[in-house]
Amino acid sequence: PSNAEKRRQRALRLYRQLANNRYKKFITTDESWFYLDGTEEKMKVCYIKKSDPNYERMIIQQDLSRPKGFMVWAGISSHDKTTLRYVKPGAKINSDYYINNILKPFLSRDIPRLFPSNEKTKMIFHQDNALSHVSKKTIAFLNSSKINYIKPEEWMPKSSDAAPMDYSIWGYLKQRLNKQKIENLVLAYWPKQVFLILKAHHIEHRLKL
Repeated sequence: PSNAEKRRQRALRLYRQLANNRYKKFITTDESWFYLDGTEEKMKVCYIKKSDPNYERMIIQQDLSRPKGFMVWAGISSHDKTTLRYVKPGAKINSDYYINNILKPFLSRDIPRLFPSNEKTKMIFHQDNALSHVSKKTIAFLNSSKINYIKPEEWMPKSSDAAPMDYSIWGYLKQRLNKQKIENLVLAYWPKQVFLILKAHHIEHRLKL
């Protein structure tokens, strides 16, 4: 079946899992890039035909060099947020890196805090279908950890619009951060600012929408 058909088939199952406050059992996570050059700011876009006499004048030259930035992993639940975890500059996010630097501290530190005692057995972990998330090695690790999770074949493909971190949290954070005039990655206040924004009380409200 096509991706569109898979989305349709799997959406109802996911909805039933989330409806009637059952979303409170979930914790949803994701990674995202944060850039320092303003490439994530809102921009006005217009479409123009090549035959238009103003075509050449309307072209904006783009800088195709790789912008300065860093990758962050985070997650939210109705209980609270996870710790922000920064991906080391230049690191390749393969299964080994994801397991050792993200999943292991997530399961050993975040989960006991967010889902204490018997709540852990009811918790359901959500991640998207990035290669490092769905590799045989990562799936084997999740199975050995004995946690409930949305399996790759259950998640809707090409569905960032169904993932709270994508359709809400990352966008909000980036809008806030784009208001800051920061020129250098090593500014000590940067991580603190991101953390304070992620801590905002509105997150619980957004989950209820």
